[in-house]
Amino acid sequence: YLRDEELRKQLSEVEDLTEQKIDGVLNLFLEDLKSEKGMEKWPLKLPAYSTSKAALNAYTRLSASKLKAIACVNSVHPGFVRTDITESTGYLSAPEGAENVVRVALFPVGGPSGHNFLEGEDS
Repeated sequence: YLRDEELRKQLSEVEDLTEQKIDGVLNLFLEDLKSEKGMEKWPLKLPAYSTSKAALNAYTRLSASKLKAIACVNSVHPGFVRTDITESTGYLSAPEGAENVVRVALFPVGGPSGHNFLEGEDS
């Protein structure tokens, strides 16, 4: 998502990842967005959405690391679902998208954790 290598590194190294680092990246994005300077570090297409997804993925890995003994923590993208936000252009119905989410939610403790799933598949 992020075009800046240092920012990508900050969000990808689980061993050194903290909530403060993730928050710092998000705060930097907000500063750059407000000032309209420094936007070359951020995604070209839908920068706020894409940056929020990069942060979500980082929070997922961090939470999975902290909770690995008691829970599976994953993020799930249900797929391109026909909803108002997609102006009904999605290729999945709402029940099909929900099925993708439920499949991941039902993983037992000890199952995949810290992963990002797209349409029920590890991405």
